[in-house]
Amino acid sequence: MKGYLLTSLVLAALFPGGSDARAQLYVSRPTTGAIADYDPETGALLHATLVPGLANPRGIAIADGDLYVADYARGTVAKFDAATGAEIAAPLLNGLTWPQAVAVSGSDLYVASFDRSNSGLIGKYNALNGDTINRRLVSLIKCPLGLAVADNKIYVSYGDVFGCIAEYDATTGACLNPMLVSHVNQPMDLLLSGNELFVTTEGGTVYKYDATTGANVRSMSRPFIFENIQAGALAISGDTLYVASSQTGIIAKYDAATGIPLSSSFITGLEQDIGGLAIVPAPRSTASAYLEAFVTIREDFFWLLIVGAFNRHYLILLPLAFLFVYVVARWLFLFFEKRLPATPLETVAVEKPPDAPLETTPIAPETPSVALALAVETASPAESAVPAPASPPTPPPETKSHFLILGLAFGALLLAGYLTYLYLSTYFLSKFAEFF
Repeated sequence: MKGYLLTSLVLAALFPGGSDARAQLYVSRPTTGAIADYDPETGALLHATLVPGLANPRGIAIADGDLYVADYARGTVAKFDAATGAEIAAPLLNGLTWPQAVAVSGSDLYVASFDRSNSGLIGKYNALNGDTINRRLVSLIKCPLGLAVADNKIYVSYGDVFGCIAEYDATTGACLNPMLVSHVNQPMDLLLSGNELFVTTEGGTVYKYDATTGANVRSMSRPFIFENIQAGALAISGDTLYVASSQTGIIAKYDAATGIPLSSSFITGLEQDIGGLAIVPAPRSTASAYLEAFVTIREDFFWLLIVGAFNRHYLILLPLAFLFVYVVARWLFLFFEKRLPATPLETVAVEKPPDAPLETTPIAPETPSVALALAVETASPAESAVPAPASPPTPPPETKSHFLILGLAFGALLLAGYLTYLYLSTYFLSKFAEFF
């Protein structure tokens, strides 16, 4: 705990910058013709009319600090500053037929609207200046009500009691899956979060599907949220799902992973008709972002050392790494073997005939320890049986196994450092990108 406190103080000193911006939950209110915003943590009202003067606001979307509002009655899409509600382009688009939902992906603005023949279409426009890219990118046989765009794919909910969720290519408009999710009873709003699709129905329930396969996350086609709250518009921030009731004027909060209610009456007192929801989380200061990333990395460090060596392409490096360890160990062995100290003095008894006197010859008297005056003595056979004084014991020479162990340890250390560098460099970049 003290380490985290010290780290936070250091980061705060290095990165003193902060932000006065706050989180905002936007609610389009068709009855009053305005966009209101609330605190997504406390539910406190921030502005009852952040954006006033609208006729019938429905779907809303936020991107890069801009708020896009589809005005159902006027057939327009307007653009405002999301923080202040100041007008940027009103209208950004006009001449639409009952626009119902909007979505932004990069610099592209997608609008789901009705057609004169009671069918629907999705148009694609430039989100900066409103230029038309393709007015009829996707043609639908029914009126669209929910729209989401991600990873160059368009997800749209439409239909009646046999409604469905379809998937299209966001560039060409080609149909990828006409019934990604089928047999949805009058689908309403649609929300995409990661690889999960949240869908509300006119019956008031919320379902959750896999965005790739269309499979229901609940068994036996059960709803994700069991409470019948007459669900309408949806918004999500982190692990919190906001659901607006189309009948009671209440916005509730749920756990986006489990569907467990967090607050069944988070915001109350709204009109029964809620056109859309959108949320912007509060931006973090540079110091807090670095601190959170530091804490996360510190907690995961030892796990990363284990997982990193077996993650993805690092398996390919393991054989090369072991070969490297062997080469280093072999090189260390040869290097130290040549630098071993000379063998200490050895006394060798030279064989003589039985009648010859015993001679003792000194070997390698180069070192001071061997500068012992060993005289060649002539003795009788009886005297030769007397043992010579024992020389002091010498330490045994280093064995090859010692060098092998040393080499393996050194090579393993280099291997661990190399793999840690490879994995943590990727991890650090991904973490800091996530926190910023």
